[in-house]
Amino acid sequence: MRGTKMSINRALSREMLFFGVDKAPLCLYGLIALLMIYVTRFSFPYVLAGPLVFCFFHAIAVWGFKKDPKIVKVLANHFRYKGFYQPVSFARARVSAQKITSIPAV
Repeated sequence: MRGTKMSINRALSREMLFFGVDKAPLCLYGLIALLMIYVTRFSFPYVLAGPLVFCFFHAIAVWGFKKDPKIVKVLANHFRYKGFYQPVSFARARVSAQKITSIPAV
């Protein structure tokens, strides 16, 4: 009905995070910590260092995701489209005198 108020659940519009971090970085630094333990054949110092490495990277990731939960998508788009745009020193850079046309002159 027109004019009827509806409530929208906030959980539907938020990012889905695991332990406060997106899935991809959590799996990446978790794998690094496990490989560090496994490759050293479970030697005692590295068995203790693996969880410390995980906790260190996790604390940094949680801090970053509290600032911006979509930072991984932003960085992925940055690296994907990096070659398409020339870097400029400020937002309103002057366009060079040479015009770039999409159709070559015959």
